[in-house]
Amino acid sequence: MSSEPVKSRVYAVVQSLLFVAFGALYFLDPGPRIVGGEPVLTVAGDVLCIAGVVLLFVALRTIGKSIQISPAPRGDATLVTHGVYRKRRHPIYTAIVLILVGLVVRGATPAAAALAAVAIGFLLIKARYEEALLSARYPEYEAYKKATRGVLL
Repeated sequence: MSSEPVKSRVYAVVQSLLFVAFGALYFLDPGPRIVGGEPVLTVAGDVLCIAGVVLLFVALRTIGKSIQISPAPRGDATLVTHGVYRKRRHPIYTAIVLILVGLVVRGATPAAAALAAVAIGFLLIKARYEEALLSARYPEYEAYKKATRGVLL
């Protein structure tokens, strides 16, 4: 029996826990904020968050039934390479990064900012693992990968 389904679920659980922990720290930590409070930072953070939310909804609508939080592709999934996926392989991860950075810029405690950095690093690692699984499943993935950008680049 392959360990890939278990490993894929572990990635999904860890990602969920990181996001819940970040949200709890961001909204509930009464400590001092390392940045934020200044109008220009609030506006910049809002712009990043709004851009992230818009990208997230567009990406979710585009990927449709192929979506899942685990990096392993669903059994009935197809490789989505149109819409926002035409230029970027991981627009959902990119959207999450925009939202996390936007919230940190708006004002975060040191603990929340550190956890945002950990979550972003985790998404980058998860994207690499996901790409290995997609390459194994879809022969055309390597050509698609060379023609598109990843999460940040």
